[in-house]
Amino acid sequence: MGAFAEQIQPLLAFANVEITKNENWQKGMSSSLQKSLELTQNNDAVLVLLSDQPFVNTTLVNLIIEKATGTDLPIITTKYNNIVGVPLLFKRAVFPILNALNEQESAKKVIRQYFRRQQVGIMNFEKAAIHIDTIEDYERLLKEI
Repeated sequence: MGAFAEQIQPLLAFANVEITKNENWQKGMSSSLQKSLELTQNNDAVLVLLSDQPFVNTTLVNLIIEKATGTDLPIITTKYNNIVGVPLLFKRAVFPILNALNEQESAKKVIRQYFRRQQVGIMNFEKAAIHIDTIEDYERLLKEI
């Protein structure tokens, strides 16, 4: 958690999750990713999800993990609207590069590097393009459903 941790944490009291606060959230998304890597450094991979993508579900997550398990590719990402992005999975081989990102850089830089080398697995998932960032986004989604 970052900027609004104090407001968000009580809303997650019902969930059986471990909550970690990123004290450096103001340094950008790379600092959140680096905090996650610090906590999962012994894992074989890290799965990056955003909380504002309502159509990302366990089926998709399992497909990403399955694809990652079946390949040597170090990055598995979703594609929507001709964009590659989250949700995505980084294997341990990429962790040092992600940890070296500065606050002006994002994981997109790493994805682009590996994409040029054809070392990124891609899964099409158009509904990942739907983000709920505002009340208006939420209301628009409700009308569409």
